[in-house]
Amino acid sequence: MDITQRIVNLESKITYQEISNKELSDIIYRQQLQIKQLEKTCNYLLQQLKEATSTTNSNGKSLLSDIPPHY
Repeated sequence: MDITQRIVNLESKITYQEISNKELSDIIYRQQLQIKQLEKTCNYLLQQLKEATSTTNSNGKSLLSDIPPHY
């Protein structure tokens, strides 16, 4: 294999790696956006849970501790 062919092979490998790096970078970016959205959702749900556990009925009991009537 002559030197010219070796250089062409190396350039091809570098180009492939650059493309792969770009694709991986894009994937990581999208995953980070998903993580941020999931964190917002979790925080919202935690807030809703806290509000539900602190809500009381007219008797002063927590709504979560009320036992539903049996039919």
